[in-house]
Amino acid sequence: ARRKLLDPDPGHKRMNKILCVDDEQNVLDSLSRLLLKDFEVITALTTEHAKRILSENTDLAVIMTDQRLAGETGLEFLKYAKTACPDATRVLLSSSLNLNEVADALNTGTLHKLLLKPWENDALKVQILEACATHRLLVEKREWERLSNTDALTQLKNRRSFDDSIRIECERALRHERPVSLLMLDIDHFKNINDEFGHPVGDAILRTLAIRLLEQVRSIDS
Repeated sequence: ARRKLLDPDPGHKRMNKILCVDDEQNVLDSLSRLLLKDFEVITALTTEHAKRILSENTDLAVIMTDQRLAGETGLEFLKYAKTACPDATRVLLSSSLNLNEVADALNTGTLHKLLLKPWENDALKVQILEACATHRLLVEKREWERLSNTDALTQLKNRRSFDDSIRIECERALRHERPVSLLMLDIDHFKNINDEFGHPVGDAILRTLAIRLLEQVRSIDS
């Protein structure tokens, strides 16, 4: 069920979006009442429903789940969420915990925060605000990573990204004892284009070539 606080001012800053997953409706109702004033709250009783929500809401700031759920555990769901919605802060809110599993989840980045039931309302709100701050840092980190690996003109992967990719591919080729091939392309007489028509035209050609190359590669290719 989606519960949204309508903003009378369209120019108002958009609320952070929180997904709460628990198999007890009364818990979800309590969380909604507590958080609706400051956040946009989406709830799910099952991980199957929660996964559909993830596919429709890639801008989630926080994903908070109980550990004991029907079908799979909360940590198993958060492992899925790590891939489906990587910029969201992943929170476990539970009274039933296996400390070894929690430690492993924290070490692998599956889990960012651990909160215990029953909760104290003011303390939980503070924790959710901190989780939203973590979400903003994750978004900024991903954007800096994208910029550091992307050519500004063509939006293709740059030399730094190429160095990483070729290293990984060579290591994979050695491990599986198979050959690896490298294809290089050159634009004929490109210097003449720049000299005769100017660099803006040359830049336009590079961008057009980049689009054509991207149209020909698979999603797993660089």
